[in-house]
Amino acid sequence: MNPIPTIRAAHAADAGASEKPLRASAVFRHMLRLASRADPRAVGLIAVLTVAYALSIGAIALSQRWIVAACRDRIAVGVVAAVAAGVAGHVIRAACHRIQTHLQGDLSDRVAVLVAEEVLHATAGIPTVTHLEEPEYLNRVEILQQGTKQLSQSCWTIADAAASALSLLLSVVLLGSISPVLTGLAFLALPPLWCGRRGQRIVSTALERISQTIRHEQQLHSLCVTPGSAKEIWIAGSGSFLSELADEHWEKCRKVEHTARMKAALWQAAGWTCYAAGLAGALAIVAQLVQNGQADLGDVVMIITLSVRLRLQVSDTVGGAGEIMEARRVAAEYLWIREYAASQPRGNKPAPTHIGEGLVLKDVCFSYPGSGREVLRNIDVSVPAGSTVGIVGLNGAGKTTLIKLLLGMYHPTRGEITVDGQQVSRMDPEQWYNTNAAAFQDFSKFHLTAGEVVGVGDLARAGDERAVREALDEAGAADVIVVLPEGLSTPLGSSHGGVELSHGQWQKLALARSLMRGEPLLAVLDEPTSALDPHAEQELFERITRRATKTSGRRGGVTILISHRFSALSMVDRIIVLKDGKVVEHGTHNELMAAGREYAALYKVQASAYA
Repeated sequence: MNPIPTIRAAHAADAGASEKPLRASAVFRHMLRLASRADPRAVGLIAVLTVAYALSIGAIALSQRWIVAACRDRIAVGVVAAVAAGVAGHVIRAACHRIQTHLQGDLSDRVAVLVAEEVLHATAGIPTVTHLEEPEYLNRVEILQQGTKQLSQSCWTIADAAASALSLLLSVVLLGSISPVLTGLAFLALPPLWCGRRGQRIVSTALERISQTIRHEQQLHSLCVTPGSAKEIWIAGSGSFLSELADEHWEKCRKVEHTARMKAALWQAAGWTCYAAGLAGALAIVAQLVQNGQADLGDVVMIITLSVRLRLQVSDTVGGAGEIMEARRVAAEYLWIREYAASQPRGNKPAPTHIGEGLVLKDVCFSYPGSGREVLRNIDVSVPAGSTVGIVGLNGAGKTTLIKLLLGMYHPTRGEITVDGQQVSRMDPEQWYNTNAAAFQDFSKFHLTAGEVVGVGDLARAGDERAVREALDEAGAADVIVVLPEGLSTPLGSSHGGVELSHGQWQKLALARSLMRGEPLLAVLDEPTSALDPHAEQELFERITRRATKTSGRRGGVTILISHRFSALSMVDRIIVLKDGKVVEHGTHNELMAAGREYAALYKVQASAYA
C-alpha cells in the first residue's frame, strides 16, 4: 500500500477537524489529567491560588472604597479593618502569583516529559519508517517539538485566562453597583479580544507555512557544527556557502514572520484604540455621576482603581486568549500525530518462529514518498530457507531498499513479500523486527559504554557480558575492546567525555551489535565492512557464512550479504544481481560467471583492478 494518500487524507480531514473547539479542549483536559497524575496536590493548590488571585483585585478596590467611607464617617475601627483588608488583598495577590508561577513551571516541565513520552510511544508504534521521509509529517513534528512546553502549559493558560475573566467580571459587578451604566465597561474587552485572536491566527498561519524552511535552515547550520560533516566542510571550505544558504532561508522566514507579527500588532492596536475610546467615555460618565451626587468620593476612588486594573485585566484576558489560540495550534499537531499513528495499518499476525520454505518476492515495486520514480520494479525472486544470499549491483541499483522491504521497514507500493506464504506486511511488526538482525552501512554511533553499544543489539541479553564478548569475537571486534582503558565499561563518544573511536572501530562494534541475536530468521549485512581491508572482509564473511550454515538447520534462517567486493560473495549459496531497480540475473557464482552477463562483467572489471 502506498502510504502517501494516507498522510494527505489525514491532513485534509484535520484541516477541518482541528478547528473544532471540542478537539482542542479534549487535549487541554488531557494535559490537566497528566498534571494531576504528576502531582494532584499541586494541581489542587494551583486551583485555590488562581481563584484567590482573581478575587484579590476586587478586595483591594473595595478596601479603598471602605477606607474613604470610614474616614468620612470618622470610624477608626472601620479604617483599620479596611486597611487590613487592602493589605491582605495585596499580600494574597503577590504571594499567590509567586507560588502559583513556581508550581505551574514545575508541573509544566513534568507534563512536557509525559507528552514527549506519549508522542514517542505513538510514533514508535508506526509499523514502517516511511513517514520519516514525508516532509508534511516532519513539519508537524517540528511544530510540536517547538510547542511541547506551550502545550504542557495549556491547562494553566486556560486557568489564568479564566481567572482574568473572573477578575474582570468582578470588577464590572462592582462598577455596576454604583451605576448600571458602568457595566458597559465589560464590552470594552471585546474589541481587543477579537482583534488579538485575529492577529494570532495570522501569526500561526505564517509559522505553519515556513516550518519546512525553518527545518531546512537548522539542518544546514547543524552541518557546520556536527563533527561528522564539519571536517569535510572545513577541508572543502564550503562552510561560508552553507552558512549563507542557511542565512537566506532564515531571512526568508524572518520576513514572513515579521510581516505576520506586524499585521497582528496593527490588529491589536486597533482593538486597544477601541478600548481607550470606550474607557474615556466611561470616565466621562463617572464625572457626570459625581456632579449629580450619584457617586461619592469612595466610589470615585474605587472606580479609578478598577479602571486602572481594568486595562490589565483586559490585557491579561486578551493575552491569555492569544496563548490559548497558539496552544490550540500545537494541540492540533499533537492530535494529528497521535491519530495518524493510530490510523496506520498494522499487521497482527504472529511472526514465524522458523522458516520452513523460504522468502518469496512477487511482482514487488516500490517508490519513496513524494517520488513518482519506482526504485524497485517487478521484483520476482525466491530465497530458500537456510540459504545465504548475496546482492550485488552498482550504486543506486536498489540493494539497500530491497533489504529494507524484506525487514518490513517499508511496505511494497505494489506486489507482496511472503515468508512461508504469510505476507510480511500482515505480521506484527514488532515481532518480525525482534526475529531479525541487521548491520547497515550508515550505522549509528551510540554514545554509551562499549558493552552497551554492542548489547543494545539484543535488549534481552544486553547485560550478558558473555553474549557481548561472543558477538565481538564473531565480528572480529575483540581487538577494539582490548585497547580501551576500562574495557566494556569504557564510555564512548568524545561529545560526552568518552573515548572517540576510528570509523572502522565504530563499524566493527556496529557489526558485533547486529550479531547479538544468535539465530535470527533474517540476518542482513549491508556493506558492514566498508572500512575494512579486503582480507579482513573475506575472513569475516567466511565466519558469518559458517555461522549461518550452522544455525540455519534449527530455524531455517536466511542470511543476506551486500558488498561491492564481489570476491567476498563467492561463497554464498546464490547471488542476486540488481540493475536499475530490477533483478537482471540470479544464481550461484559459478553459474553467473559461466553465463557471462552483468555479474561476470562486473566481477572481471573488479578483478582486473585488483590485479
